[in-house]
Amino acid sequence: MTQTKFIRDRQQLKGVDAAAFGAEITRRYLAKGWTRHRFRTHADLSVAMLYQYEIGLCKPRLPLAYWIARCLDTTVRDIIAGANAAYKAGCIPVADKNRFGMRLRIHRKLNGLTTQELADKARLPYYIINRCERGFRARQITPAVVQQLAHILGVSAEILTRPVEKPITP
Repeated sequence: MTQTKFIRDRQQLKGVDAAAFGAEITRRYLAKGWTRHRFRTHADLSVAMLYQYEIGLCKPRLPLAYWIARCLDTTVRDIIAGANAAYKAGCIPVADKNRFGMRLRIHRKLNGLTTQELADKARLPYYIINRCERGFRARQITPAVVQQLAHILGVSAEILTRPVEKPITP
């Protein structure tokens, strides 16, 4: 690979919307007939990293983008083009309607906690944490409980609950 191609790919990757990039990766591995687990094990990605890419919590980095493209038998430019087309068409699917639950799961796993351990530390029944992570509403999750969970996970409550920002068009 030439240096100019690498620089051009890096510039294109900087301009792509993170959620669109994640949605395009998801669309491509589902088109191959793969499950999330099969793709994750094939690409040797951690659960947290794949979730972060799928819901657009982190910007894609070029070395990882090359690796993902290679695992999907495509190029980074094709993934970027698909992501930009989906973004411009306004059809970026939300990977999970429950952003709070997804963020709670990501930060729990990043802290190396099981659902049961988090529930014990928060003095909540296991099923409440489990239902929140799976997208069900739980009446027991009050702002005070969100604050307590954020404190246990070492993040601010805003990180767990903030609305999705409007992405900037490339």
